[in-house]
Amino acid sequence: MSLLGKTAPAIKTNAVVQDEVRTDLSLESLAGDNGTLLFFYPCNFVASYAKELWALQEVLHVFEGMNVKVLGCSCDSVQAHQTWLGIPKAEGGIKGITFPLLSDTSKIIASNFDVLAGDWDYTEKGQLSFSGTATAYPASFFVDKTGIVRYISVTDFDMVRDVLECVRVVTTYLLDADTLKSK
Repeated sequence: MSLLGKTAPAIKTNAVVQDEVRTDLSLESLAGDNGTLLFFYPCNFVASYAKELWALQEVLHVFEGMNVKVLGCSCDSVQAHQTWLGIPKAEGGIKGITFPLLSDTSKIIASNFDVLAGDWDYTEKGQLSFSGTATAYPASFFVDKTGIVRYISVTDFDMVRDVLECVRVVTTYLLDADTLKSK
């Protein structure tokens, strides 16, 4: 909750965007005109997370209609993203998902957004040190067009993200922002 109402942490990472690997991307370079829905999922190749990505793909047109960009992020590599994007939906893959998938192999993005799960600490040199597997909790962030975090939802691994809640939150925020501007 510490990020709520504050500027979103800077992101500099690689991603798969429309089946193409792109490097050194920032949140600003990927943001929509009215903001960004950044969501974390723990890892590729898991059926429940594939279902979440497909659920977001099904409502992607709603976010696009509001000029809000949807970005997925996991601690997997861009090569793992590409592999999963090459597997058809019927076989547990995500072939056809069109929103960008960010790679956070360093775990820095998940750490900066305070959704890094696992036993970890910082070394004397300031680097993350893990015992066990470190991955991101399922989490959703709405970052408005000015870069301020307006919504956070973090769940345990056994929970399923409510995609329609993400739509409701973003729609409500944008409607309220427009209403406030007109007064």
